[in-house]
Amino acid sequence: MEDEDYHPSEDEEDDELTLTGEPETSDLGSVKDKKYIVFGSQLLVTVCGAETPSTVTRVSGTAVYVTQPRESCGHVREWASQPKIGRVAAGNVLLSAAILASGSLPTKAVATIHHNTW
Repeated sequence: MEDEDYHPSEDEEDDELTLTGEPETSDLGSVKDKKYIVFGSQLLVTVCGAETPSTVTRVSGTAVYVTQPRESCGHVREWASQPKIGRVAAGNVLLSAAILASGSLPTKAVATIHHNTW
């Protein structure tokens, strides 16, 4: 099974920037943070409900990265769906640990949550 959304060169970028322009890192506090399942179409809707020319720029495992240019001020908002633990998306670490701790076969767990399954 091959994930067409996986692009190794993109996943190896050194400096992921947050809205503040600083590399985002997180300690294990991400474990206690609430997690949600979201629909892609809902990520691209603004607060007022109007769609913007938002683009999902990258998907890395359980993480999604969205770019939203704001026409009114010219600012570009870059948004990441989750914090990082070091250089790895927290959800990827937590999901891997959960699969390992559950005793499930990784191939079956990945097939269950793969985007083509839904």
